[in-house]
Amino acid sequence: MGFYFVVFVILGLVGGSALKSSRLSLVNAPFWLQGSYGQLAIFIAGLSWFAASITIFFQYSFFWFCISVAEVVLGSIISVFLPAALNFFLLLLAPVISLVILGALWGFWYI
Repeated sequence: MGFYFVVFVILGLVGGSALKSSRLSLVNAPFWLQGSYGQLAIFIAGLSWFAASITIFFQYSFFWFCISVAEVVLGSIISVFLPAALNFFLLLLAPVISLVILGALWGFWYI
């Protein structure tokens, strides 16, 4: 279960970075975040942890779903304490991270 812990904490980090970055004013955010890629990255980061949690619910049980949501919350709490530059970097890589993790959870490939 160590794999799932790492996966859901990473998804929580990415989702928390999206939430933190979306609450910034336009002055503090980089230009790419204001464009279409930035908005798409925020959307994907917010949706990916939800899709992964639903996947765990159908693959295992409600108990593991609750554990997965708790791991996502842990990752989100950790992302609050990260510097803004690291949050922007995680958000920049959010579509790739989400694609790799969701593909592994759905059985398309192995990490």
